[in-house]
Amino acid sequence: PEFDRALAAAQRDVADMTLVPLDSHVERFAFAAMEQGPLRGMDALHVGSALASRVDLFVTADRRQAQVARGMGLATELIES
Repeated sequence: PEFDRALAAAQRDVADMTLVPLDSHVERFAFAAMEQGPLRGMDALHVGSALASRVDLFVTADRRQAQVARGMGLATELIES
């Protein structure tokens, strides 16, 4: 039952997401993000995808990623536990 609830919640979340293709625009933004601060590749790709998609808000739980995203002009919300 707990797994089924978690799976249903995850499926609802995924249904609301937009798939961003990994193209040259995302790649350029990701490399630019890596130049701004110490980000791992996947974290930089997330920032690059957000920039290429012109999102309204970038949400992350990673302080470094949030700092880089803000520095690149993304409205950013840092989730802290």
